[in-house]
Amino acid sequence: MTDAPNGQLDQGFPAAPQMDTPKPPPGETTPGRKISTVLWTNHPPSSPLWLAALQPLGISCTSRNPWNANTAATDDGTGDGTPSVAAPTREDLDVVIVDGQTSTLDEDELLTTVAHLRAKGTRVAVHLPAGCPSEGARDVLDEMCPGWVTNNDTDIHRVAQLIARRLDPKRTQRLEFVTLAPDGSGQLLIVTADGQCVLRQRPVHTADDGSAIVDIQLSEDATQAWVHLASHQTVTLTTADIPIQQGAPETTLGQIPITGKKLGARVKELRLAAGLTQAELARRTGIHRPNIARVEAGRHTPSLETLDRLAQAIGVPTTQLLYQH
Repeated sequence: MTDAPNGQLDQGFPAAPQMDTPKPPPGETTPGRKISTVLWTNHPPSSPLWLAALQPLGISCTSRNPWNANTAATDDGTGDGTPSVAAPTREDLDVVIVDGQTSTLDEDELLTTVAHLRAKGTRVAVHLPAGCPSEGARDVLDEMCPGWVTNNDTDIHRVAQLIARRLDPKRTQRLEFVTLAPDGSGQLLIVTADGQCVLRQRPVHTADDGSAIVDIQLSEDATQAWVHLASHQTVTLTTADIPIQQGAPETTLGQIPITGKKLGARVKELRLAAGLTQAELARRTGIHRPNIARVEAGRHTPSLETLDRLAQAIGVPTTQLLYQH
């Protein structure tokens, strides 16, 4: 990322150091082990869709019907062969994908299944295409699994990418982007790959002499940021230099640390400025209007992925949702 005044770059800086550490494959959680998922379904067309999205990312996916006594023992790891809607999953299983098109589930049973898994600490994604019988449960499912609920069959690829990203063990060591704060304060705005945002007042490092920032670069593996100064000094930053909470609990699913009411008011302000109703914003984003209303009322802090969808639909950069000019 480049962030220099008036777009001018100082060509006198030495080339950034070469990085020797390769980026780990996105499907690995620990060395030698791939991300493992299971699709709970009795709807045959769903299986090839999820396999096509997950396998290219190096993520294994098996399809099981846990409501069938013949497969329950291999699926939930209990070994007793008893059908169980939300039985404990194997220790090496990373994500359970629950298919909302499963014919044996009504809305209440789908909510019970997902809630039980979440209560046991299991990561859960939900396949819930528009028009399926359990679609009425979407609002509550979005609250339980924000960002992990599909809107249609093509949305499977987005959730698959999210699974790979969220379960990457190097995620907390990478920087998403580093730039100057848009409010003119001179602070650095830093976003880590796990969705946490922080402002750093200068000097940000002992090597920072306070001179103007003319360029910011990320290393190829995004573990370092090189801040080039007008004095020809280069400051190297890593996530270890950033005073933010590392390894946020999975239940937060990437929620950013910002006051809900302030963020909600900002979303509403920009929506109205763009001439959009809540209904139109819901149509553009695929987010149900009641959920948008909760965000604007400050009753729910959305994930970074949801903020990005809202910003794109409104037609502004995501950072413009975060800061009041």
